[in-house]
Amino acid sequence: MNDAAGLNDSSVYDVVMGILYAITALVLIVTAFILITRQYRRNKIVAINQLEFITSRYNVYEEDTQFLFNVPYKMKISLELIDENDKLIDTLVDKDFEAGEHIYHFKITPYPTGLYFLKLHADNVDMLRKIKINNNDNR
Repeated sequence: MNDAAGLNDSSVYDVVMGILYAITALVLIVTAFILITRQYRRNKIVAINQLEFITSRYNVYEEDTQFLFNVPYKMKISLELIDENDKLIDTLVDKDFEAGEHIYHFKITPYPTGLYFLKLHADNVDMLRKIKINNNDNR
């Protein structure tokens, strides 16, 4: 049977089913986006709350020292040494770390005496520590 618009019953059925499929696909896409966004936020909160970057109490170094990273889950960590003019001096670490504690041995001999910043970046988390190097070899 034909209706006034020239459509038969099977083509109306196909149109209705197509609309239902499109709505279902849209709902699935929105749900997936929400779940991914929540997981991203959860990971960021975990990284912010559980990632630790431990330096000495006063951050004045006259000899080689160690920094401790306590990583909550596997993540890429970048640690940069920046001078007081915001110029990158050296990239100290740039690699993936497994969950757990990790020690970085920092040698001060290549760097002249002065004020610096240690910038740690991991999973959209940035930490900054001000340090002073008193290097007797490079004054």
